[in-house]
Amino acid sequence: MVDASASPPMRQRWSKPLRMHLSFIIVALLVAISAALLALAYRQGTRAALSAAKEQMDLLSDQTLDLYESIFRDGKAVVTIASVLPSFRTNQPADLNSKHQILLKALQSSPHLDGVYVAYPDGSFVQVIHVAENARWRHAMAAPSATAYAMRTVTPAANGQPMSAWSFFDTSDNLLEARQPQATAYDPRKRLWYQVGAAKPEPQSVGPYVAASTNTLTFSLVARLEADPTVVFGADVLIDNISAMLA
Repeated sequence: MVDASASPPMRQRWSKPLRMHLSFIIVALLVAISAALLALAYRQGTRAALSAAKEQMDLLSDQTLDLYESIFRDGKAVVTIASVLPSFRTNQPADLNSKHQILLKALQSSPHLDGVYVAYPDGSFVQVIHVAENARWRHAMAAPSATAYAMRTVTPAANGQPMSAWSFFDTSDNLLEARQPQATAYDPRKRLWYQVGAAKPEPQSVGPYVAASTNTLTFSLVARLEADPTVVFGADVLIDNISAMLA
């Protein structure tokens, strides 16, 4: 005959371990479910973060390409238009004022350009520079403090020694100073941009290379005159300007 009085102690002995066991299982299930939810949320968050990062990188790439296109489009437009203008067919001194005005307007309408210029097969050279946007030009030329633009001309002399002359202008194109011509070793025909521009009928890009006067990294857009392939136009874009825009 079984003693019924033994049952309660047996249930009591098992009830506490059972509760602990069930509690452990419940806690383990909660941890497992929480871990699964956290992992799911992490994966979804990671996908969302990666997707957002990709969108930002795509946007940055598009904006960078747009910046490059806008910068080089200015230079290409300048040299393309200049290559069909009759004012540049000769290097006569009488046409110098016309060249100055055309190059100056081209530079004023293209804020990304450092300078624009034209070179001739006899070594003649006319260049207009945006001094106000490039402190290195101001330092290299010891330009007057109010200088916004400068024009350089190189003309061959009878004795074979080229002569270089600088003129400085303010923001309204008023002449500030015109310096006396000095002997120079600069020959545009020996420059890579001239040789590349004269070689092909389409506008070309040259660089980057170190500019002779300012020691800055520069890209050049060049094109030859349609009526005379030995006359070459150029427009310079500084690497510093590109970096500043991207920043």
